[in-house]
Amino acid sequence: MNRHGKDIQSYSLVLEKPISTLTFTTALELLIATKGEDLLRVKGVVHLEEMPGRPAVIHGVQHVFHDPVWLEDWPDEDRRSKLVFITRNIPKNTIDAFFKSWQSVDNEMVGAA
Repeated sequence: MNRHGKDIQSYSLVLEKPISTLTFTTALELLIATKGEDLLRVKGVVHLEEMPGRPAVIHGVQHVFHDPVWLEDWPDEDRRSKLVFITRNIPKNTIDAFFKSWQSVDNEMVGAA
């Protein structure tokens, strides 16, 4: 049962593979620019390609995101990126498609190099 109303949703996004810093920050910045007022809360642990041993912890509210905090190591063996979103009128499939399409572009660029 949703205690906030039908327009507020909470869900998780898991990215199976590491993502480049440029791809992740571009995707997040575009999401903030287009849907920022409806991103009520975003937090999570991100596996960036450039820092495989040190996960980045991110958190933000609407258009305000704090600098990432870098952990010294992963808390467990699961090294997937895991993000939690609380949104207003943004369906889960929109967030899934957005990040996964950016990750696909990133993978294509790596394959072309």
